Amino acid sequence: MIFTHTANYYKKEVEGLVNKEHEAGRMIEYKKEYILWHIRGRNGLPPASSPKEKAIWQKPLDRENK
Repeated sequence: MIFTHTANYYKKEVEGLVNKEHEAGRMIEYKKEYILWHIRGRNGLPPASSPKEKAIWQKPLDRENK
């Protein structure tokens, strides 16, 4: 979770490190996607974790049709 508070100066380096750790099997997909979502500007809803530690991307609610 420390990486979610990365200074802008280090974001590219952290992104590479997070991808490398995921590819090596030392980080689950959900944690990777959550960190990347956060350092890329938190656009949209954050990913949720599945029982198999995969990232699930949520769709925003369509409030106009309710």
